[in-house]
Amino acid sequence: MIPSLRSTTSRRHQVQCLSNLGRIAAASLTYAAEDPREQLSPLHRLAVLANHAAGFTGWWSWRTALPCSFGGVAAAVPMPTSGGHVTIMMDPEAPWADRPLNSYFPSEEPTVFRCPADVGYPKLPEDIQDVTMMAPPEATGIRCFDYLGNSYRSNGMGIVWPVGPLALGRVVTGVEGHGASSIPSPTRTVLYPEPLFYMWVYAASKFLPQALPDELRFPGWHGEVFADNVAYCDRWARLTQVGELQQFTHQELEEMNFSPGFWDTPYFFLRRGATWSMDTYNAPGSVIRVFSDTDCMSLWREDYIAGYTGWPFDDYAVNECPYSP
Repeated sequence: MIPSLRSTTSRRHQVQCLSNLGRIAAASLTYAAEDPREQLSPLHRLAVLANHAAGFTGWWSWRTALPCSFGGVAAAVPMPTSGGHVTIMMDPEAPWADRPLNSYFPSEEPTVFRCPADVGYPKLPEDIQDVTMMAPPEATGIRCFDYLGNSYRSNGMGIVWPVGPLALGRVVTGVEGHGASSIPSPTRTVLYPEPLFYMWVYAASKFLPQALPDELRFPGWHGEVFADNVAYCDRWARLTQVGELQQFTHQELEEMNFSPGFWDTPYFFLRRGATWSMDTYNAPGSVIRVFSDTDCMSLWREDYIAGYTGWPFDDYAVNECPYSP
């Protein structure tokens, strides 16, 4: 039987997307080999500065824009939010245009950061929007590449200390802020997922120990239910189904030296499926955005994490601000 045009096109888009992700992951490994800290997922300079919210309303700078800022192009359309349209990512002179992985790709090939099947985030029922907050609801149906300049996002899973629109600090157990040699299972550790995959995993962790609602089990950009393309830390990419998240008992967490302060909410830091892992356990956590008096007015305070012991707080890596404000 001759496959339909739609299925042929969908398969071609999936293959092209996997090729994109593989090239991006390979470039990240090269970046890590040249970086003094071996950073596998390049941190945009705004990730460690207090002005990352400039031009944004609400928290969309750190929840939506920063995860896509490792590479890509200037946005083609503004990001719509309830507080107005964000245009700063369209400005080629703004700091958002300085994306660290771009230098590893010829300027005539910006489409490596565009999934041909990118149709943006779907419209979701209002009663579950609060557990899927990866992008403004007003951006539903707009290609991520169009308003973010990138169809893919980095794995920055962890916990955030927000004040207003600012994310003052993060403890990350995803790949962001970690060196390539510290990743214990590169073949199953997520490096760059497509946005719906990250959204599904985030939502599933919020619903545990209950089952994920059927409303969230829908086809991804490539037509597979509850699945999308993912690049891993070994530079290979594959279509990955979220499936059921692994759950942990207190005994298991104790054996893992997991921080007792988070035993009741372990999924801030540990999210795993049958074939994939968002966390980098047993590598210590990575603290991102550590500000000092001279650059960002001491917005981050060490007492935010003082008193926490165990993984991921023991021997955490620090990503201080190396730039002038």
